[in-house]
Amino acid sequence: MGLEKQHDKHNQVSALAIKEKELEAIRKIGRESGLRLSYMENANEDLRSDVTVMKRAVQKVEKDKRQAEVEKQKQDMFVGRLTRELDRLREQIALYEAQVSAQREDTKAAREAISEVGSPHGIDAIGVEKKQLLQAVEQHLIVWPSGALSMETEIEGYNKAIRKEEDKNEQLTFMLNRAESDTAMSKKLVAQCLARQEALRVEYSTYVCTLQETEQALNRVTVERAGYLNEITAIQKQIEKESHLKLNLETQILAKLKEKMTSDKAAKYSSLLAAKLQKQKLELEAEKESIEMQENLRHLEEEKERLLLNLVEAEQQNMLWEKKIQLAKEMRNAVDSEMGQGEIQAMKAEIHRMQLRYNQLMKQQEKMIKDLEATVTRRETITWRAQGQSEKNKKQLTVSDLRRKKQELRKKIKEIQKNTEECDGTIADLENTRKSLTSTIAEKQHNVSTMKENVSSMEAEVEQLQEKKRLNLTQIVSYQTRVKHLQAVKDGKYKPICSSLEALKAEEQKQESRIHTISTIIHQIQQEYPQYQSDLRCISLALEAHAGHQNEHTINKQ
Repeated sequence: MGLEKQHDKHNQVSALAIKEKELEAIRKIGRESGLRLSYMENANEDLRSDVTVMKRAVQKVEKDKRQAEVEKQKQDMFVGRLTRELDRLREQIALYEAQVSAQREDTKAAREAISEVGSPHGIDAIGVEKKQLLQAVEQHLIVWPSGALSMETEIEGYNKAIRKEEDKNEQLTFMLNRAESDTAMSKKLVAQCLARQEALRVEYSTYVCTLQETEQALNRVTVERAGYLNEITAIQKQIEKESHLKLNLETQILAKLKEKMTSDKAAKYSSLLAAKLQKQKLELEAEKESIEMQENLRHLEEEKERLLLNLVEAEQQNMLWEKKIQLAKEMRNAVDSEMGQGEIQAMKAEIHRMQLRYNQLMKQQEKMIKDLEATVTRRETITWRAQGQSEKNKKQLTVSDLRRKKQELRKKIKEIQKNTEECDGTIADLENTRKSLTSTIAEKQHNVSTMKENVSSMEAEVEQLQEKKRLNLTQIVSYQTRVKHLQAVKDGKYKPICSSLEALKAEEQKQESRIHTISTIIHQIQQEYPQYQSDLRCISLALEAHAGHQNEHTINKQ
């Protein structure tokens, strides 16, 4: 019974150690998720700063546009002023031409009047008037060409200025149109960046919520685990206490039974009982040592079985790696030579490590066999020693010793008779106590089994959360790579691998064929070796997610 309890206790401690390791792995994954989330926050901050820079650039372009519009308005006002000045000069020229034509008509009329007048006085007067008119006309004509020439020069200057301002106006119009197109493009880029930022913000919030839920579940599981550990510790202490109490009760029962012997057969029975007890004591000591040795032997056998299992597992892994090497050789035409060489080197290193492990296990097995042989030899020696001691004690019992013990026993008979009734009552009470303790132990064991079931369900829940977290981490890495490429495109640092669309399609088909080949190989390994399905599940999920994204991309193209 004690050995079974110790074995159960050992199993519970081992299970708790395994749970500790699993929780430590979950904490490590949580810390990695926190680091990745901090990286996402930094990327989000960088994207926000880029959007701010784009907004400032758009504001600067709009400011330049407004300045160009103001400059254009000034140029339009200047051109309008020049146009009005040109119209005024043209009107003045037309007025001067009208005056000249009127003066010519007056001269013509005067000449006709002179030709009609025939008197000498009239001719003299007319001649004097003609001279005056001619002088006035000559003076006017002398003044007019210089004024007309200066006006024409001024008109030409105005025309040149107008043409210059028109060219400048056209340039400003071109610059304004280009600024408007740049503004529209910048607004479009800003809108795209804002949409991308919003999508990243939604994804970030989703990942934050997922991380918070995972941390809450982890904290909840940790608290429940601590509670279960406390309960298990209390139950173990209670079981140990009740075991000690039960042992004490059994000892008291045996003592009372010894004292309950009848007085007539006390001397004979006491001598026989003393010899028997001495023999039983020696046998019990030998049996105790034998049990301890058996326990050690059982532990050694368990260790041997475990090592044999590890050895078999190592051989299986060795065979698996040999088959993987064969599969890798078959994959060599589908994957790049550099990647294939790297995997082969890794496989060789793993095979070497497994061979070293195999040699170590063989050495441990030989050592355990030697320890086992030494243990068996020691057990036989203890048995022989116990038998010799028993025979020696039997020979030492003499008649005088028996008489002396008989007298002592007669003195104790009266006291034994008095205590017999009390012992009967005590035995009954102890029996009731033993029954109650047995029922309590059964109830505690039931509670422990219930707790184990709860721990198993929690382990399944933790495994589901780990699976979900691994999938989220895969998506985060994919999104980080996508953001990195988009940032490179935005900064103008992206260098396309393929120079043409045909080369891009060929490379895409090549990569898809490679991924399909790898997926087929992994599926084959999962079917041939089901024990590695959990290890390859993450890779299978990543390939399925890639296939889903590829189908979605194909549908969007169509």
